[in-house]
Parts: sequence; structure tokens; C-alpha cells
Amino acid sequence: FRKVCGYLAPIALLLLSSAGLVIATGNAARFTPDFLENIIPKFNNNDVVDPYSGGDGETTYAKWDNAGKSGLELEVLNAMSSSWDVWFSLVVADWEYGNPDSLTLPTKAIAEDKACKEVKGKLKVCNGDYGETKWRGINSATQDDAGFIISSAARMNEFYLNFDGEGAKQYTLCHEMGHGFGLTHTDEEFGNPDLGNCLDYTDNFNVNKHPDVSNYESLLGLYGPAGSRRRLLRAAPSSSSERRKERKLSQSFWDKVHESVEKLAARLDNNAHEDGWKLLHRTQHGEEHEMELEDGYKVR
Repeated sequence: FRKVCGYLAPIALLLLSSAGLVIATGNAARFTPDFLENIIPKFNNNDVVDPYSGGDGETTYAKWDNAGKSGLELEVLNAMSSSWDVWFSLVVADWEYGNPDSLTLPTKAIAEDKACKEVKGKLKVCNGDYGETKWRGINSATQDDAGFIISSAARMNEFYLNFDGEGAKQYTLCHEMGHGFGLTHTDEEFGNPDLGNCLDYTDNFNVNKHPDVSNYESLLGLYGPAGSRRRLLRAAPSSSSERRKERKLSQSFWDKVHESVEKLAARLDNNAHEDGWKLLHRTQHGEEHEMELEDGYKVR
């Protein structure tokens, strides 16, 4: 019996070593037990849900009102867990120090907020396990009656991202913050050659985890260069626009925004209209919805 065991031990060790080599080299699919297949989340590109799909990379869906100043100064609220500190710092630096440079992005660390409620005048970023939602990250933005963004929130879904590698986290955060500034996608075909920027649909996250000059030039067209003044021909503000700037939005308004976005983000069917959302357009990769709020405000 001892002799038999003496032979079995090295054989078992050899088999385990071989299994480890298969997994390390990426060939584990054919050997992966069923229980592991069910544990590790799979992200199907054909099912991706993205409310910003349909953009051409050269237009925007909306922009922040910089009041005629050159460049955009926007505070970014960091409501993420400390495990995201590195990616948050890298992505903010990428967007703030672009060439050409249009953004000034002071940051503020606040309490972790998985719910990610929007805050007026701020871009907020959050993380958490939001479940099998068919999105790695998602951005919501509320617009006023003039079409300007007045708040934005971006969520990173660790249900997928915790299994997709570090490059996926940086790419997704960069991508959703780009939407928060008003940018759309630069390309929406996963099979196309990589463009090398984080607004490109891709599976090669490490190649596309930064903004590039095309993103910076789009921001330049929206907001002008940071840190300098430029002359703009602007019409005198009407009394309605003046009232808009003075209007204070109630807590119930922001509660409705949050509740509406929560429901939309959690939906896995095509019945968002039941909650009051209007479908603006649909592509194979997702849909863009809009909901009318009080006094001409709306959220997308």
C-alpha cells in the first residue's frame, strides 16, 4: 500500500501542475469545471447596453454651460472605494492634462456611494457590484431646459470588472467620464481596428485605456482652451435663462432623477417606456433614453 501511495503522489502533483499550466496559458475553457463556468461572469459584446451608442465621435449629445469662459472647470466627486484610487488618479490626470487642453478638474473625495446620486454642478464617479446588467460602466446626465448638462454620474460595475483585469477598470472609468464631459463614441464596432482611445468600443483595454488627441480636440471644440480667455459673441441672456440659473431644484427633484436612473440601469427588457422613458434611438449595442422632468428639465 505504501509503495502504491508513493507512486500516486507524484502523479497527482504532475496532473495538478499540468492543469495550472493550461489555465495560465488561457486554454482552460475546455477543462473548466461547470461550477467555475457559472461563477465567472461573461460579458457578451452583442448584448452590451450603452445609452450613448449611436454617436459618431465628432458630435456630442449635450455639454456643460461654461458661461462663455474659455475651457471647462468641473469638480469631480470621488465616491469610489479606495481600491480604485490608482485608476481614479490616472484617469483624471489623462483628461485634465490633454493636448490641446480644455479641462480643469478639481477633485473631492466623498463618502462611498454605490447608489451614485447625481449632485448639481458636479461629475460624480462610483463603483459597486450592480449585478448582471449587461454594462461594465454607465453614465447618466441631467439637462436643464436649455439643454445644458447640470449633473452627471458614472458607475463602474464590478460584477464584470473584477474579472476583466486592471486595464478594463481604467478603460471603463475613462470611457464613462468622457461621456460625462459630453463626448460620444469614436467607434462602435468591436471588430474594427483599435483607435487607441477610451471612447472606442474594444476588447483590447490596455491599448485603449487613455484619451487621445481626437478626444481632446472634441473637447476643444466644445469648451475652448483651458486657462485663457477668448472673445465670444453671445446674445444677452433672456429673462427666462436668468430665472433658470437662479432656480433652486428641490430634493424631491433629485430623488426622482436618482430613482428613474436606478430603474433604467437595472432593466434587462425593452419596456423602459413603462417607467416614463422615451426611446431616442437604438443600435445593436444599446439604446438611448430620455425622460422629461419638471420645468423643461430632462435626464438621459
